Order: sequence, then C-alpha cells, then structure tokens
Amino acid sequence: MRLDLPIALGAGLIAAIVFASATTGPTLARMVLLALVTLPIALAGYSYGARAAFLAAGSGTALLALLTTVGAGLAFAATLAFPAAGLVYLALLHRDLPDGTIEWYPVGRLLLAAAALGASVVALGLYMTGDVDKLRAAIRAAVDAMMKSGFAGMPGGAPLSETDLAKVTDVMLQILPSISAAFWMGCILLCQWVAARVALMSGQLARPWPDLAGFRLPSGTPLLLAVALAGALFLDGTSRLVAMGYAGAFYTVYVLLGLAILHFNCRGYSWRGGALAGLYVVLFVFNSGASLLIALIGLTDSFVALRRLPGGPVPPASSSSQS
Repeated sequence: MRLDLPIALGAGLIAAIVFASATTGPTLARMVLLALVTLPIALAGYSYGARAAFLAAGSGTALLALLTTVGAGLAFAATLAFPAAGLVYLALLHRDLPDGTIEWYPVGRLLLAAAALGASVVALGLYMTGDVDKLRAAIRAAVDAMMKSGFAGMPGGAPLSETDLAKVTDVMLQILPSISAAFWMGCILLCQWVAARVALMSGQLARPWPDLAGFRLPSGTPLLLAVALAGALFLDGTSRLVAMGYAGAFYTVYVLLGLAILHFNCRGYSWRGGALAGLYVVLFVFNSGASLLIALIGLTDSFVALRRLPGGPVPPASSSSQS
C-alpha cells in the first residue's frame, strides 16, 4: 500500500484543527469534536497504511506545538494521536502462515490494547493533576458551577447545600476515572470503525473485514479485570483512582463482548433487526443496569460458550488461547 504524503499531512492538519476547536465552546459541542479528533488519522491509516497514520499524528502534533503551545501538542500526541495510530498499526498487523494463509491481529487483542491505552491516558491525567485533594477541589468547583448555571432561573430550584455538594463531589471523584476511560475507548473505537468502513467501501482497506460479532478475548482477560477491581477496592489515593480507570476500561471490553455475543446469536432470525434496536434503546435508557447485564454475558462466555448459530455447533469459549 503506497504512502500518500499530502493526504497524511492533511489528515494531521484536520485532526489538529478539530482538537484545537474542542477546547472552546459549549460542553456538548466540545465533547462531539473531541470524539471525532482521531477520525482523520485513522482514515489515513486504513487507506494508506500505518505509516500514514503515524505521519498524520506527528504532523498534527508539530502543528499544534507551533501554533498553540508545546503542552497542547504533547497532550494531543499522548492522549489521542499516537494511540489512534498505534491501533491502526495493530489492526493492519499480520503474518504469513506456512499453509499460505494470512493471520491478522485478533480483534479481541485489539480491544484489550484500546482498553489499556484508554486507562493509561486516564492514569497520566490523574498523575499530572497532582494529589486527590486538588482533583476533588476541581471537581467540586465544576459541579458547583454546573448546578448554578443549570438551575438558574428555574422555579423551585435551590442551590446544593455544602453537605450535598460534598457528597456529589465524592461520587463524581470515584466514578470519573471509569467513565473517562470508557468514553475514551468509545470515541477512539468509533473513529477506528468508521474509518475502516470508509476505507473498505472505497476499496482501500488492506485487510479483510473481520467478524466483529465473533471476536474472542485472551484467556487472561478475567484476571486483568479482577486485578483492576481489587486495586479499586483496596488501594488508596491516586492509585485507587488509577485502578478504577483500568477497571472501567476492562469492564467496557466485556460490555462490547456481551454485545457481540447477542449480535452473533441473533444471526439467521427474521426478528434480528428489531431485537437489536430494542437492545440499544434499553442500553441507552437504562445504561448502568443494562450494561452490567451485558458485561456479565461477556464474562460468562469466558468460561461457558454462549455463541450458537441456529442449528450450528457451539464454538469454544472466549477463554481459549485463541482470540
């Protein structure tokens, strides 16, 4: 696959502009822009090879550092640009087998890499923020400002008392690392999927499209989740928040696995479209409870095979060494 230098540089330019735009404006608009930052990088990579993705990441970083600040360039590089290029590299990684076939990097391991990257980005942010007290003060100020602006002018609205504000702050402090890691994963994986689909439709995708509903996880994945949960329960301070981030990331992997299992088991049925649409409506409305049930489905598949096509054999469980 040839490296198209102008397209790679242009992708880096677009990603840098979107990243800079995500620092201003309404919160919702910033979140949408932040979710789309890595799309040009991934699109360049899936269309012209992993080198194009890394070149786009590097050019975007240099542009931000020159036009804004070195800190902004480094933040862009460490949190979004090069992680996205790294995932493209893994997705296109392959080896030739003795029988003449090609083995591509497994989707399950790619999702684990995304989880590790997302949690590591959150950990980097936590350690750069400083101690927990500084982070708590920042969250408290943000919650206070949000509540005041959100309820201003509403009849019957009352500001939070100091006690209630402290409780909300503590809750936000505990769940923020997990939510941040899950949000990072969702954004970067969505961009990877969209970019790969565009490359596929244009005939530029260098690898065959994988069976996303059939992906499996390595055998040690439940242990990773258990270690992260243990750290979230027994550690203190910043280390505990870091463990919460990893727990949230690996939890998200199992939510994705549970969704894949449900997609797989609906194959061949006429009611598949309606059932899956209803599933995502329920997941959107009852996010916490529904995602927990779906994650448990994924975790169960690590020990008992749950994927079965109508009239077909039962595939091996996800805990097999094959991913």
